[in-house]
This record gives sequence, structure tokens and C-alpha cells, in this order.
Amino acid sequence: MHFSAYIQMHKPFYILIFCLFICTALYSQTNKALFVAIDKYPLNSGWNEIHATNDYKLVLPMLKSNGYKENDITVVLNDEDT
Repeated sequence: MHFSAYIQMHKPFYILIFCLFICTALYSQTNKALFVAIDKYPLNSGWNEIHATNDYKLVLPMLKSNGYKENDITVVLNDEDT
């Protein structure tokens, strides 16, 4: 029996295995988020102060409402980046 005939004969089995693999991969994914909010820069850096910490307060509830768990959201604010 040729290899192509063998594959053709067992095609439903291989399709089933492939579908099971895809379903397992899709359901085992975890959403993770990294939010970096820096709004205080050194005076001589050339950057104006912005309001990134206000953005953080708006984005965090949105992430949670889209399925992100509290433990999977990492937030870096201002001086926490160094």
C-alpha cells in the first residue's frame, strides 16, 4: 500500500486529531496585558507631562470586561519602570 493511499484511508482519523488539537490550543490560551503608564518625565527630557495614569484608570476596567483576569494584568506606573 502506498503512503498516499494509507493517508486517504485514514483521513477522517487525521482530521479528528487535527480538530482536537486546534480546540485544545484555542481553549488553553490566557489573555495577558502589560500597561505602561508614564506621565512624569525629567524636566530636561523634552517631554511634556501627560496624563497616562488617568488612561490607566480608564483602560483597566475595559480589560477586565473583555475577559482579562486581575492576575493577568501587569501595570507599570511612572517610577516603577526602573
